[in-house]
Amino acid sequence: MLELTTKQRLMLLDLIEHVIDRDPLVETYLNDPQVIYRFLYLSKDAPETVHDFLSLISPLQWSALTEQDVLTEEVMLELHLMIGFSDHDLSQWLKGLSYGAVQFFKGIAAEKEVLMLDQIIFKSRFNVHLIDGVRIDELPKYFDSLDKLLEYVLKKRITYKQYRNILAQLPLEPDEVLAGVNELIQSHGALVKITRSSQLLAFRVFCALFDFLESKDRYITGVCQVMDQLLNSSSTQQTLHLINSMPYPIIEYLIERYIRQDQREVMAHLNESLPNFMYGTIRKIVRRRSLGVNYKHD
Repeated sequence: MLELTTKQRLMLLDLIEHVIDRDPLVETYLNDPQVIYRFLYLSKDAPETVHDFLSLISPLQWSALTEQDVLTEEVMLELHLMIGFSDHDLSQWLKGLSYGAVQFFKGIAAEKEVLMLDQIIFKSRFNVHLIDGVRIDELPKYFDSLDKLLEYVLKKRITYKQYRNILAQLPLEPDEVLAGVNELIQSHGALVKITRSSQLLAFRVFCALFDFLESKDRYITGVCQVMDQLLNSSSTQQTLHLINSMPYPIIEYLIERYIRQDQREVMAHLNESLPNFMYGTIRKIVRRRSLGVNYKHD
């Protein structure tokens, strides 16, 4: 845990006073993750105080703090079990999270047998959408094949986040996944060297299919090659920003690979950045898997 500056200590004291008095919070408090994290750390044995703090900000702001790994999914589950959130607030919080974060919360919440969990998650992921001017009440039912889903996301008719959510609902056959992967590689250059931002979408769409592949070795080699080329041709920060947006298994594989290869520039940057809550998804995986990055996470 980093040492707070004098200004941050004063802001922390002010934040505590606002929570005790139930006064509305200004955006300034939420702009400094160190202050919020220290408040949550000091309040870890007082769940009612943390709940009071959350009542002063919106579920969308909860989501932003969770994406930074300030307000963790583990803490949110504990609060829900001890005090309880409304289904609406829980759904709105989940709606602002990445696919991987929702899946992680789903896993730990299922172990605790949280009521209405599937319905809450479904509500957070799928609501009414307009596609080409057509109202779609249940988005997954609109896509009857992987080919159609890939076409829509590559043409940006749906967002990448919608693509990942719908992908998890499709009854995919191994041959269908393999055909989709090969189409992305051959027709969309998913595994060619990235030299411009317009290439990123095909690469990310490809990586999202990784979980559904029966044989992964050949393809993870291609992913590593793309990331190595990107690391050599761009900054460490740009490379890690992309890694931070990737599926959890690929993030874990790449970070473990950097550790094995003793990529000192990458490790030094992570050791400096993760305590400052940059790369929140990487931070979560490093923390939960106890990966050999040398920053101290409390």
